[in-house]
Amino acid sequence: MGLPCIGCGGTRAAKALLAGDPVVAWRANPLVPVGLVAAGVAVIADCVAQVPHWLQRIRKVTDWSVFGAAMALFIARLLEMRGVL
Repeated sequence: MGLPCIGCGGTRAAKALLAGDPVVAWRANPLVPVGLVAAGVAVIADCVAQVPHWLQRIRKVTDWSVFGAAMALFIARLLEMRGVL
């Protein structure tokens, strides 16, 4: 169909993060570092027995931020593919 994949570069980004190079990871696929931060927040929120209200709010914001980042990445790659960017 000619649509870009938001997961492309994910393996390279994960490898770069494991090597300690977040700049290369961000360039490969910005969704991987953002997703790892979101996953960390989710794990902390789930592990806390008494989840404070502010942590629940942060969890919701983080979830929507990852979704927004994925959509922004898809649109940016689509525009780049079409020669707009």
